[in-house]
Amino acid sequence: NAIYKVQRGESIYSIAAYFSISADTILSFNKISEKEIRPGTVLEIPPVDGVYYEVKKGDTLRKLADKYKVELDDITLFNGLLENENLAVGDEVFIPGAKPEKKEEKKAATKSRTVASSKTILKDVSDPVLGNLSKYIKNFGRGSTAQKSKLSDLKRYASLPKYPGYYIMPAPGTSRTQTVHGHNGSDFAGKIGTPVLAAAGGTVRVAKSSGYNFGYGNYIIVTHANGSETVYAHLSRVLVSQGQTVGQGAQIGAVGSSGNSTGPHLHFEIRGAYNPWAW
Repeated sequence: NAIYKVQRGESIYSIAAYFSISADTILSFNKISEKEIRPGTVLEIPPVDGVYYEVKKGDTLRKLADKYKVELDDITLFNGLLENENLAVGDEVFIPGAKPEKKEEKKAATKSRTVASSKTILKDVSDPVLGNLSKYIKNFGRGSTAQKSKLSDLKRYASLPKYPGYYIMPAPGTSRTQTVHGHNGSDFAGKIGTPVLAAAGGTVRVAKSSGYNFGYGNYIIVTHANGSETVYAHLSRVLVSQGQTVGQGAQIGAVGSSGNSTGPHLHFEIRGAYNPWAW
């Protein structure tokens, strides 16, 4: 996501035109009304149109996908969620590609989303869960994939269930170049074509061999018996298909630089479990 400070003489519509995204999306994403757009206001600009949705009783990701007529895979990918994520009432989910309902257009929230700078976050360098945060803070916003990690996300990722030995390194022969960023992800730089292996056995839920996909480019998601999912992004080749069963260590793709990538590497995420390569 881009961070943008409103300049004198600008309106939400001129900003929307500049980023080629709808004004409704920017207002919804930042939980702000049109009246609150003034010089100095800091906005977070998502890469695609969509709306933020506040979860209500009985909602599931599948129901939200059906309601807004969008792909479930897009919701889970953008938000870093599992396919069967348990949603709590009051949770907020961004629905990429969704159009706002009329009542949502008329009733924009009056509180803007907080955008914390690295300088502000660095003041808090001690945490009972994470210990010294400084070596992780430097990665905030540096990831080329999807959204930035927030401090609250960092704490959540650090406290996820640990499964020692359950996952193997997904790209032998590469070098880890980035720790936690994106959605509990880490990066491994290597030559294009370097084999990407299934970190654990499971079933391929998503196998996309084309498209930008919110910066992930060509990517694969594998679901595992322990309830977690692993994500493999920026691939040059996708060698599996949706619904296919794969064993741990099986080659499923190859390192590439598709999507929003500054060079050949694998962006690897573990959702629903601790990522030992992210710390």
